[in-house]
Amino acid sequence: PFDCYLAHRGLKTLHVRMEAAARNAYAIALFLERHDGVTKVVYPGLKSHPQHDIAVRQQHGFGAMITFYCVGGRDQSAI
Repeated sequence: PFDCYLAHRGLKTLHVRMEAAARNAYAIALFLERHDGVTKVVYPGLKSHPQHDIAVRQQHGFGAMITFYCVGGRDQSAI
């Protein structure tokens, strides 16, 4: 019962948290797109994304998933 209560409570604010996550993802994607150490950013909210126009028509937001590629590839970006 308590698990159900927590899940229900979390659902009440899910939309607010997802909107905030999408706003933050967009800001990060813009930052990464301008960063010298990044060669490519894949985020449908960016106009540079090949399916940006489709995403605008079909989605109410762009989500919080971002993919980016570092200069030099995986070997260069390893810690």
